[in-house]
Amino acid sequence: GEGRRGGRKERGICVLFLCCYCCSTLGANGVCVVCLKLFFFVCLFYTGVGSTTVVAFSAFLNGQYPPADLTGDVAVSYSSPTGIPRVAQCKFSLPLRLVCCPSAPSKNAKYKITVDTNKPPVNLSEVFPDFLEKSEDKEGNALAFHFLSGPRVTVMASKTSQRYRIQSESFEDIWLVAKELVQRFDRHFAKQGVKDFRNSFAGPIPLAEYFETVDHHFELRVSAEKYQDLLSERAVQFRAIQRRLLTRFKDKTPAPLQNLDTLMEGTYRQVRHTHSRPGHSQACT
Repeated sequence: GEGRRGGRKERGICVLFLCCYCCSTLGANGVCVVCLKLFFFVCLFYTGVGSTTVVAFSAFLNGQYPPADLTGDVAVSYSSPTGIPRVAQCKFSLPLRLVCCPSAPSKNAKYKITVDTNKPPVNLSEVFPDFLEKSEDKEGNALAFHFLSGPRVTVMASKTSQRYRIQSESFEDIWLVAKELVQRFDRHFAKQGVKDFRNSFAGPIPLAEYFETVDHHFELRVSAEKYQDLLSERAVQFRAIQRRLLTRFKDKTPAPLQNLDTLMEGTYRQVRHTHSRPGHSQACT
């Protein structure tokens, strides 16, 4: 903001902190990764009382993994006309289309979750108008979301009850669509002036599927550590062979290599093979 000190008019300095939480999640392969590595930056700019400053930024999916969340925080630090420092904060949500695109619905899937509501089923096309490009269901009873990481999630509305089924071949990818569905339902009925809308999950908690995912994740982490140790051992061996070869080559009267070149080539292949193993590749990701 602007203030006057000693008869002089001053322009305030605003500091904008903008970030999106980089949440770790279990990807389609069960590995814990940082999924939506979007942005974190600090912007300094001058502004006056009553003026508006627009700060543009870009968001992108860093890596082929679905994010755990699409929300972020904005914080603006500024000084009041009297020189008192202030901070204003707010939250924002990124669009679901940032991480997935429309797809053809699938009738069968391994994992299924049912959401119950207390209102008649609505047309999903009205709730998700930005996902109608490839929808073959003219009645709006089914929509599918194809994540950039590969998995597909289908939402189906019951024609005879007040239920919605969310299903996918990947259990962990159901979360983001389920959260988006509930949020859009709340906004949809709020616009219609409905104040008593409720949604619930009446089925058994899918603990078996949850622990299955956790166990798979744990196995991959153990495997990743195993391959990491193996890679370190072979890298030490590779460097030791390098030192011996360099010593032989620097000698004015070099001795026979004694198959050190063959051993070095074989160790190099082992290093490359270990690094390309699934366990190590997923750990590096």
